[in-house]
Amino acid sequence: MRCLWAVLAVMLVLPAFVPAEDKKEDKAPTYGKEVKPILAANCVGCHRGAKAKGGFDMTSLESINKGSKKTKKVVVPGKSDESKLYTVLTEDGKPHMPPPKARSKPTADDIAAIKKWIDGGAKE
Repeated sequence: MRCLWAVLAVMLVLPAFVPAEDKKEDKAPTYGKEVKPILAANCVGCHRGAKAKGGFDMTSLESINKGSKKTKKVVVPGKSDESKLYTVLTEDGKPHMPPPKARSKPTADDIAAIKKWIDGGAKE
């Protein structure tokens, strides 16, 4: 009987001494660290400054939040399925942006990071 109590005591106390797993997977990506580099590599070439295609400047979070000529709310925090920034990458299972002849295209992991960022609140 003592042995059983000893085993139960160890089972209850041991988890307190085992380090918790890194919860990085649960954390939403941040704009500055994860999302901005993806956009810089794949989108900003056409979507920057005064001549930004579609009137959509993607050079900063502030300019992204201003939206485009057609869509004022390009990112709806917490709702990737309502965010044009995400849906143009996933409509019909095919990305509509960047265009087919673009030099660089976001990977599936890049698109997943953008989705997770938006669903996590689209924070800086």
